[in-house]
Amino acid sequence: MSQGLTVDFDYIANNIQTYIEQDNFYDIVDKDDIPKVLEKVNLKSNDFSTLLSQGKSKYSTPKLFCFIRKCNVLIDSFEDAINVLNC
Repeated sequence: MSQGLTVDFDYIANNIQTYIEQDNFYDIVDKDDIPKVLEKVNLKSNDFSTLLSQGKSKYSTPKLFCFIRKCNVLIDSFEDAINVLNC
């Protein structure tokens, strides 16, 4: 009996900063798995903005919304809140 490969969503979520810095998150994670990973992360507002910018070149706005709607974004200031809302 053979078992298929399983995706370690926790590992990807814990190392998402590396994927954002290397601009390869959307290349590595399957589109069906992106929401599962993003549910587990706590992103700084700058990382959230960067992740959205990277995704805009690959996916439509409605698709990106489906990906990020359960993502947690850490807001440290009023300015952070405004920046996230402007994304």
